[in-house]
Amino acid sequence: MLTPRNFVAHVTRLVDGNTTPEERLLLVTSIRDNIEVVYTQEYNSFLTHFIPALKSVLTEVTVPQTVDNEVHKARNVVLEVLNRLPHIDALRPYVPDLLTLALRILVTDNEENAVTALRIIFDLHKNFRPHLEAHVPDFLQFVAELYRNFNRTVAAAFAPRQGGAPGGAPPPPELIASTHSFKVIIECPLIVMFLFQLYPKFIAENIPVLLPLMVASIEVPVPGAAVAPPQRMARAVRHRLLHDFIAAQVKTVSFLSYLLKQFHALMKPHETSIPRSVVQLLLSCPGDAVAIRKELLVAIRHILATDFRAGFFPQIDLLLDEKVLVGTGRVAYDTLRPLAYSFLAELVHYVRHDLTLPQLSRVIYLFGTNVHDPSLSFSMQTTSVRLLLNLIEGILGDDSEVKARQLLIRIMDILVSKFGTIKAQVPRLLEHVATLRARGDVYAAGRPLSEDPVVDPMKEINECKHLLKTLTLGLKTVVWSASNIKVQPHPLPGSGPGVGGPGPGGGVDGGGGASPPPPPRKGLTEDECAILTRLLESAMDCYRLYGREASLELPLGLVVSHGGVSAGGAGGADPPTAKARAEAAATAAGAAAKGAAPGATSPAGGPADARSGGAGPSPTAASGPSPSTARPTTASPASSAGALPLTGGGRPPPPQALALLSTAGGVGGGGAASAAASAASASSVAAAAASLPPLASEKEILDQFAQIFTVLDARNFQDVFGLRMPELFEDIVRNTAVLAIPQHFLANVNISKYFADILLSFVVSQLPELGVAPSPAARRAPALLRLFKILFASVTLFSDNEPVLHPHLATIVRGCLTHAAAQREPGNYLQLLRALFKSLSVGKHKLQFELLYRDLMPLVESLFQSLLKLHEGPHRLAHRDIFIELCLIVPARPSTIFPHLSDQLKPITLALSSGSELVALGLRTLEFWVDTLQPDYLDRLLVAVEPGLTRALFRHLRPAPYAYGAAALRIFGKLGSRMRRYPHAFVDLAAFPLQAHPALRLHFKWNSATSPAGLPAAAGAGAGAAGADAGVVAVCAPAGSGRPAPAGASAGGAAAADAPFFGSFQLPLDDL
Repeated sequence: MLTPRNFVAHVTRLVDGNTTPEERLLLVTSIRDNIEVVYTQEYNSFLTHFIPALKSVLTEVTVPQTVDNEVHKARNVVLEVLNRLPHIDALRPYVPDLLTLALRILVTDNEENAVTALRIIFDLHKNFRPHLEAHVPDFLQFVAELYRNFNRTVAAAFAPRQGGAPGGAPPPPELIASTHSFKVIIECPLIVMFLFQLYPKFIAENIPVLLPLMVASIEVPVPGAAVAPPQRMARAVRHRLLHDFIAAQVKTVSFLSYLLKQFHALMKPHETSIPRSVVQLLLSCPGDAVAIRKELLVAIRHILATDFRAGFFPQIDLLLDEKVLVGTGRVAYDTLRPLAYSFLAELVHYVRHDLTLPQLSRVIYLFGTNVHDPSLSFSMQTTSVRLLLNLIEGILGDDSEVKARQLLIRIMDILVSKFGTIKAQVPRLLEHVATLRARGDVYAAGRPLSEDPVVDPMKEINECKHLLKTLTLGLKTVVWSASNIKVQPHPLPGSGPGVGGPGPGGGVDGGGGASPPPPPRKGLTEDECAILTRLLESAMDCYRLYGREASLELPLGLVVSHGGVSAGGAGGADPPTAKARAEAAATAAGAAAKGAAPGATSPAGGPADARSGGAGPSPTAASGPSPSTARPTTASPASSAGALPLTGGGRPPPPQALALLSTAGGVGGGGAASAAASAASASSVAAAAASLPPLASEKEILDQFAQIFTVLDARNFQDVFGLRMPELFEDIVRNTAVLAIPQHFLANVNISKYFADILLSFVVSQLPELGVAPSPAARRAPALLRLFKILFASVTLFSDNEPVLHPHLATIVRGCLTHAAAQREPGNYLQLLRALFKSLSVGKHKLQFELLYRDLMPLVESLFQSLLKLHEGPHRLAHRDIFIELCLIVPARPSTIFPHLSDQLKPITLALSSGSELVALGLRTLEFWVDTLQPDYLDRLLVAVEPGLTRALFRHLRPAPYAYGAAALRIFGKLGSRMRRYPHAFVDLAAFPLQAHPALRLHFKWNSATSPAGLPAAAGAGAGAAGADAGVVAVCAPAGSGRPAPAGASAGGAAAADAPFFGSFQLPLDDL
């Protein structure tokens, strides 16, 4: 055992010339086995004794060997000991000698020892770099000599070997010289790169020398089997040499890729040869050399980031072969595909404009396969999807529209089918989220951190969401591109030049007639529309990953309801965003400012417009947003054929349109009847979660999904959604955030009319389902009600939707009245009527809704009668306010309501008597009729509602800040003396004991020749007697009476004046 005491004896025996090779091997092996001594305080002593001895062994005692024997093994162990020395300051005095020794070994010794010497050189330069530049030129000269001899090295390595004597022992294996070793070449480029970084002054001198030699080395082809046939050379040896040969070239390519950016001018002459050699290396690399091929792919990606990538363009056909790119080994196929296809995706991106259709077809096949390969990560699938989308621009630029269209449809089919494969994985991903949520916080639970994964637990889900977003945005571009390549329609049997084809004229707009043979048209065929139909079946399940059940930030177990479920129960209204609410409020405020009162010239000029606000009989109606701001326009997703963004260029609907529809989608949106519909509370966590607004990311992805279909023409859109409304409705029932899709369709000017037609036909057929009491479990009725509301809002937004609503209007009104009378809970039907009436009451110009008003004209009388009957029915207490409001906002012209005005006066009186916001509506409606009708005719109508109307008006005569006092006083003024005909309608006089309440005696002076108006004669006489001297009268109430009466009628004026009760009152007097 080696100890500090025997250092001298050990060194003496080691350098002794009489020591046999076997003994010397044992001695150096003992040093290696006890190398721990260098980590003690004896390190300096070790260096003093053994560095000279070890150097002597390598330079004097032994010589380099060409065969594997004890001398070679001893030299190898000595180099291993030198390589394991700690690089601290104690070693610094010996560094120059060690470098010189390592360089000598590198030049003169065999392959195995030279590789160890290279490691010593690298470590010494790494740890003692400032002072070793004098040794750099010798090493660089050796490297240059290696590459000069590269061809001879290849020839010598693969030359035939001589076999041993027949029947004799095999010869000992020969050791390869360091100057002809592939393994030495493998190590050199990295060290050269490191030395150039440490000593930049050697770069300019050596790069012009090394660069041509290295380029020439990577151009050397792999020797064929004829050079070294298997029967003359062991297969294992040849295979090992082949690996080393390819690895040496790959290391050289890595070094050249490092030089590309800094020495572009020097490498410019090799711009073509380097990529060609790299592709040849891909072809020559053995299938099991996974690490070598991986390093080559990394180097290729570095080359691809420079101008040298043009050299790969002619090789694109070879690179599109998966066996060339990835190799044939199973391990390479499993591990290298992401890296290989990332390189190929970048390469195809650069040449996409120059690819032929067969090449494009090959690329689509390769990357379409990757999109559906479950063994690849979601991020790699996303890269494949992006490449397919980048091909669209090149496909559109091809002259053959038929073949280009086929490629586009293949891409569309790939992307749509991917939604189906993701759908199958969604339950697993959501279960993973639920597991993470149940596990909770690691620190709070007190578990060791080692039990939890180091990687992000949500990484896979986030990557899947990113893939879904890429698919969604890309599908819009694909659909738009396929829809805008013309296709020759198949003529119908028996169709000719005089028969109208199924062109755009056969849609909602009609327009048949004689026409020439149909020219090639844009759009999708039936089979292509069927592909998009499959998208509707799976996309909604995929988008569950964007909902709250896939979020760790707000666990479902902690979700609480804000004040109970909204009016729609579990499927209630999602509150709009702050910006949307502000814009909607601004729009409503503008409408209120412009529509002062129900004007006769307004399209909704009946009293229904009175609710819009205002304080005067203005002839103008409440108006919504102007056509310039209310009508969104959808541009094509590409501004030119040469530039196709992934997201498409179609502008979304304007914020005003979406805000209006979003506000309309709220169930029970702040009206008088909202309290009755919002009485239900959440009874389960799921219901509470459903009542919360959608996450911003969920709404965004659903809006982007809806944009896919907005680029379709009307015919294709109807083909896709014509029979899919039940499925879409079920999705809305399960997740109210899906309501963003019909909102987006109805807010888009291009398809709003067509989708409204489809949606109206569906929701009208589902009208009986609205008769369900609000509860957390009842989601279908609230969802249906919200669809009705956004439909009505779209009619206000776009005048083209008015003819769509026209054939269904009478059915909706009659159906709501019929079901409201028959159902136990009519609240949803009343809200539906309220939403309809309000939407038709806000016209933007005089002729808007004229068609609908004519259709409603015969129904006005039955409307008033039915609503009044319902008001008197069993639901009077629960829905009193909404009955009254519906009577006041019936959307009809004043001329239509005029014959039935007597039916509306009672709801006006009830509205003024209510304590809700209906007071303002009743005041405006009453004021409108007071301004419009002749006094005589008005007097005859008011008789039926007096004295209740006067009493209700009188209650609102209060000073500011009471909101309705000014309006009530103004109506009193307009009615004039007619209000004094009903003095008994005023507020009853209230009596208070003088002892308990300080009282104010009111003294009224009048002409003594007349009597106080409104008092009986006896009261007037008694009062006159009581106040004869003072000229005043005091009106008192006798004890025990609940109402003040003139005391003179019973006990005389003097007694009445001293009565213990005093009444505060007001008397309408003609003369004061």
